[in-house]
Amino acid sequence: MLQKCANPVCTTPFRYLRNGKLFQVEIDRRGDIQISPVLRHGPVKTEYFWLCDDCAASVTIKFDSSQGIVVAPLGRVRMRQARAAS
Repeated sequence: MLQKCANPVCTTPFRYLRNGKLFQVEIDRRGDIQISPVLRHGPVKTEYFWLCDDCAASVTIKFDSSQGIVVAPLGRVRMRQARAAS
């Protein structure tokens, strides 16, 4: 169950799906991780990560082969788009 923002430096608690941005991460039978809802080999495990509104305006989650799921900064254009949408 989600408890707080996926950004390790943020302590915002998860309360409602309508706030922030929810990510669905699916792991297929081969162990490949996909952050999109479309899978070629069928999901084995699904995990969810949530970023609060403030963090979602400046960071996203991505997969790093050595660390797994990590929080990464958005590019400048995407950061402006995220702020304009909120």
